Amino acid sequence: MNDTRERGEAEAARPPAPVINWDTDATEDSQISDIVDGYLNLIGDPGNEAEKLRHRMNLTACHLNGCPLDLAKLLDAKAFALAHDVQGIDRHLDRDTGQLDTDRFLPRCALPQTPTENA
Repeated sequence: MNDTRERGEAEAARPPAPVINWDTDATEDSQISDIVDGYLNLIGDPGNEAEKLRHRMNLTACHLNGCPLDLAKLLDAKAFALAHDVQGIDRHLDRDTGQLDTDRFLPRCALPQTPTENA
């Protein structure tokens, strides 16, 4: 019984998980879907629904949670740039926060970062 109480206290002391923004508009959703379809065709895995979902979630999280992407540019990117960005986002995305570690990786199709007022 003591273990249960200690676990409950530890969970209560843990800070709440950040909320990841998933709210794309219709244009963004369509572009992200087309980007993922193009990537999966590029790597020869167009019918893999699990991979399609994973990549859509990763691109959406990256785009809406701190590293906005030029989706039109990524949609029209050549094979190397497309693979570079999708694989880099997969590798450097923090799935707990939805944020990309831009100190380690910046997509070629990232929109320019604007400085914050406090920087």
